[in-house]
Amino acid sequence: TLFLLVLTFQSSATFAFSGGFGGGFGKKATPPKKPNVVSQPKTVNEIDADLIESYDLGQEKYVKLYVPPDALNRQLEQSNQQSPLKSKPTENKMSAELNLKQYYGTGDVVWPSSFALARLLSHCPSFVSGRNVLELGCGLGLVSASVCCHGTPKSMTLSDLDAAVLEKAYKSCTELQNQVMEVKRSVMDWNDEMTWPKQTVDTILASDVLYDAGSLQPLVNVLRHYLLPSTEPNDGNKEVLKQAMIVDPINRLNREQFCLVADTAGMDAECIPFPGMADDFVLINVTPK
Repeated sequence: TLFLLVLTFQSSATFAFSGGFGGGFGKKATPPKKPNVVSQPKTVNEIDADLIESYDLGQEKYVKLYVPPDALNRQLEQSNQQSPLKSKPTENKMSAELNLKQYYGTGDVVWPSSFALARLLSHCPSFVSGRNVLELGCGLGLVSASVCCHGTPKSMTLSDLDAAVLEKAYKSCTELQNQVMEVKRSVMDWNDEMTWPKQTVDTILASDVLYDAGSLQPLVNVLRHYLLPSTEPNDGNKEVLKQAMIVDPINRLNREQFCLVADTAGMDAECIPFPGMADDFVLINVTPK
């Protein structure tokens, strides 16, 4: 059933992303009139204060994040070192015409795959509607913030190993979004089950988490912990099929190995071309067998 659901989504979403969004998603997109990211300090005099950046998700949908004051400069410096594509940033804003590869960084900048997943969920909120959602490796929290702003989950839990970055992500979800669901955070080490949130999880979200081959087994252990058994009562009378949605850059090398490890652990990992951005990302749908 879930396989058919995903295929149906892929077919309809491709149309929606390429036409219904009015551009701005994927290679055929036309940039909106407003800048993609607009940064402003929280206060005028606090030089070291976090900035608030507004990310354009398309069709007049935005999400705001707290980011470190020097994150944009480090983000662009790292991008210039890692990518042959150059941009022309002007002061503290980024044009919508910037290639998504300019978002590469570590936990305290926004990664391209998290931007893609955030945009997908903002326009297809049914993936998280009424569900207990957990994001793994949330970083600055763009995906979670998008869910809080444009989705209607039952609960949203952010997790990351970096406590400082996690705190910024949590503040972005609780202070900058019009969220009404329960929002929680957890400093989580995939290698230490004692740190895993003790709660029911229906949907797991993650972006670009397969880059380290050594983390594949710990990640699968986490997925198995929360996704098995495959269903359990939600709100007392309705069973929800559990799943994980992982966005992986197309050039990552560990995807096939991850799918094999997941299969051994009793889960199916189906790789699907990412709607509207098949040349850049793969959507991995993980479900219990």
